[in-house]
Amino acid sequence: MNSFGTCGNPGAWALDPDYIANGNSLTNSQGGGRGGYTFSFSNQNACTYGPSYPANFIAPGVPSSNILNTLWNGDYRKALGGLGGRPIVSSNVQNQLFFGGGGGAGDGNNNANNDGGDGGGLVFMIVESTISGTGIISANGQDGFNTVSGHNDAPGGGGGGGTIAIQAQTINNTITIRANGGRGGNQLITNDEAEGPGGGGGGGVIAIRANSDASVKQVLGGQNGTSTSAAITEFTANGATSGNTGTITSVSVSLFNTRCLANLGVNKTINNNTPNVGSTVVFTINISNSGPNPATNVVVNDVIPSGYTFLSSTASQGSYSNVSGVWTVGNLGIGGTATLNITVSVNSSGVYTNTATITTNDQDDPDTLNNRSSITPNPNFPPVANDDTFSPSIPEDDPGATINILNNDTDPNGNPTAPTNAPGQF
Repeated sequence: MNSFGTCGNPGAWALDPDYIANGNSLTNSQGGGRGGYTFSFSNQNACTYGPSYPANFIAPGVPSSNILNTLWNGDYRKALGGLGGRPIVSSNVQNQLFFGGGGGAGDGNNNANNDGGDGGGLVFMIVESTISGTGIISANGQDGFNTVSGHNDAPGGGGGGGTIAIQAQTINNTITIRANGGRGGNQLITNDEAEGPGGGGGGGVIAIRANSDASVKQVLGGQNGTSTSAAITEFTANGATSGNTGTITSVSVSLFNTRCLANLGVNKTINNNTPNVGSTVVFTINISNSGPNPATNVVVNDVIPSGYTFLSSTASQGSYSNVSGVWTVGNLGIGGTATLNITVSVNSSGVYTNTATITTNDQDDPDTLNNRSSITPNPNFPPVANDDTFSPSIPEDDPGATINILNNDTDPNGNPTAPTNAPGQF
């Protein structure tokens, strides 16, 4: 991706000390590209008249003395641009996550320089099934910023690509994944002054674990910036290099166990399972979190059914509304519990099954079978009294006379009551 200008290949690069030190190969660093040469102010032929650099730059004793090409004027167009870094990706990449490095700011003393681009961020995705649809997952580095009004300073370097780590069963071919480096900034000057453009940002890291992956992946290094100086039209890169390609790799370790899980459970009890109609009972709802992570924004729903009349409630944490039936629990730490007591009176008719359900929490719950609890008490109903008759009348002095005072009474459903009195009892 390095720019050669009109000098050919390698052209002006053959005069670059980094090119020579690299065995006469193009000078991409292993990460972000190098910023261009320092200030010059003379129109020379960059294809044949190279930059300045100090003794021992290429190797010990090479060159033996400073190379000062003074015809460039200014700062002699020295090869001093900084190199962009990159992550060192090892075979244990699943333990490495990197943000892309920011591009270096351009050098300046005339308030015309500009900032380097931000580095790409970190994208971490765990999808239990398929990543489908059409779209782009991106952690690209930002382009370096061009020079500003006056343009007699240097622009910024491109930001490095970030890291994208994805685990899924399937990634469709309609998905594009990018962690590219940003482009180096440009110097937009038009006279013979020249400063080095920004180097391109290095490509980032894409790490995938999937049973089937057909996605399009890119970890391209950013293109070097250029200068529009009238003095170097034949070599507009002016010493700036592009960023190198990043890394695309597979991850062998399963990441599912790193999901944010919180196993919540709820249990409902009653203090009297056979209450009399008209009496008071207390429902107790206990919620617990067995981990492995804290639970946040927990909500339980418990609507009082028609067989009861609400009297009061007390919660160990959060608040309960008998109108909506919502208990806003809040947060529960690992091993944490919370309790809600609801006091009601038992009505003579209606629905008596009372249910509490966990309806909301921020974390995934690996076991939802314990997220609901119901209880159905069996109320005792008093008999319906009806007038009794006895014919013939009971003799006052007959100790053996028998009368069943419940003989005409019924339960609330109209069924006759069964108890009888012993002889001589009224």
